[in-house]
Amino acid sequence: FIFEWLPIFTEMSRPRWSQSASILLFLGDKICMVRRSGSSRFMPHALVFPGGKLEEDDEKWAREYLAGRTNRCCCSRCNPGDVTDLAFRRCALRELKEETSIDLDVSEAVSRMVYLCQFQTPDYEAAKTKKGGFITRFYVYALESDSRTAQSVRAAAISDGRETTQLVWRSPSQILKEYEAGGGIMLLPPPQWHTLTMLQNAASLGPEAIAARARRLSRSYFRYPIKPRPIPGISTPSRIILAYPGDCQHDIYKPMDLKWKFRFTYHTGKPSKDWRPNSVEISPELAAMLESEDVPEFCGLHCNPHRRAYTSLVVDRRFCE
Repeated sequence: FIFEWLPIFTEMSRPRWSQSASILLFLGDKICMVRRSGSSRFMPHALVFPGGKLEEDDEKWAREYLAGRTNRCCCSRCNPGDVTDLAFRRCALRELKEETSIDLDVSEAVSRMVYLCQFQTPDYEAAKTKKGGFITRFYVYALESDSRTAQSVRAAAISDGRETTQLVWRSPSQILKEYEAGGGIMLLPPPQWHTLTMLQNAASLGPEAIAARARRLSRSYFRYPIKPRPIPGISTPSRIILAYPGDCQHDIYKPMDLKWKFRFTYHTGKPSKDWRPNSVEISPELAAMLESEDVPEFCGLHCNPHRRAYTSLVVDRRFCE
């Protein structure tokens, strides 16, 4: 089944994809986030993690880094990955410096960063813009709040005033609560909402707990690349219902393996650039499908819309058996 209102991809109209990386930088229980400029074509005003597009220089650095290593240890801490993985890590750190002036020791940081997940823009959304969609890897880097590195990071951190207009340090739970309360300023894209939700309980336990939690999530909840898919038959031009891996309406469906048993609904009656969600509802049934430590503290809440200019996002209560 193909929606008449969705693009039918040809070789000329098929969306292009850009590789990118983002970093979830923790100082103690606080995470660094930046607000995108209102002039940005992609997610203006949204609160996001520092990050950006992969460049050739990132791959060149990764090759040189591996060529110069003499450490033969094979553990994940000492051996962060192959050329591609290293390039993404370096990309996240480079973008962190460009957007916030935080200049970490790249050679040290790449070995301490933990891969968390990969999100990809839905095809129909990617086809709307000339630049296409993004395939983004997310990495976690956690530091003690009282370490010397953390102190220098805080002293240097500032918004670049161009791509971003604000830099904030808040705990994941605080960001989510502000988003729930609606204060008119908190616009969280789905990847940020997901990752903050799944890391919020570990954030108060210190860097080792955050890193351990990220590793576990990368092997379970975020095991597969996350690319939402419109559900045929029940989605319309004004109401797009997206399934995620683990949903019986998604290409990746293994009921005994995955735990993505909820759906996101976008009400798109507003201008196309205002597609961002501002309302989130989580059903109590989600608790039975996630391990106890995965269950959000605010399970069952409903965040009321706080800006009439933005569309809403809800979690569908209908689950696949």
